[in-house]
Amino acid sequence: MLRIFLCDDAPYFNSILESELSVTNNIKICGRSNKSELIADEIKKKAPDVVIINPLMQDASIREGFLKVHNLISTFDGIKLVVRLPEVNMEAVRLSYDIGVRSLILFNTPINEIAQCIIFAAKDKVYVPDRITHEIIKQQISEKHPNLRHPKLWLDDKEYSYFILIASGYSQFQIAEKKTVHRKTVSQYTSVCKEKLNVKENYQLSMLAKIFDLYECENFEAEVLNNEA
Repeated sequence: MLRIFLCDDAPYFNSILESELSVTNNIKICGRSNKSELIADEIKKKAPDVVIINPLMQDASIREGFLKVHNLISTFDGIKLVVRLPEVNMEAVRLSYDIGVRSLILFNTPINEIAQCIIFAAKDKVYVPDRITHEIIKQQISEKHPNLRHPKLWLDDKEYSYFILIASGYSQFQIAEKKTVHRKTVSQYTSVCKEKLNVKENYQLSMLAKIFDLYECENFEAEVLNNEA
């Protein structure tokens, strides 16, 4: 059984996590602290497998909070940490990676994902929720192409299935036949794609597909057509 120590000043989160994890995931909360100045002594006493910490507890600033996390890493060699963030914050994500933390969760991360993150952290594996990953990708894209929007991040699955066919140069008639829908439906999805991706012409959709290397998969058309449901 994995033994977890919680460093958080959110009582509701602590109680929910303790009750839910212990029931289904062979994970036990061995201790908790809501005061950052007591964390090191408590961790030394409890010797947990993984520590979940909210760096911003007690209204600490991002840099103050991560300085405390860094001190924990320096004090306890090989400590396994999961950083819990209130929201996606790129400065906090960067600081986490800079000091060696590879497992992140958010305040609204579901219990099953938290359990998976704990297991990954215990094995020294990276775990980052999809929401954080998407924000990192968006940030990287915006730095390289500040005015462009990545179709996979801005469109849902069905919209993307239309996008890739439009971008490949198929006419509305051809797409309607492939998808067995009315041409008006294709027209509607074309408009949605252009609006969400902030372009005005169909050829610009093709340009986006090329810029973001969305033609790499040989069977992309088959994959798209199988993703209509």
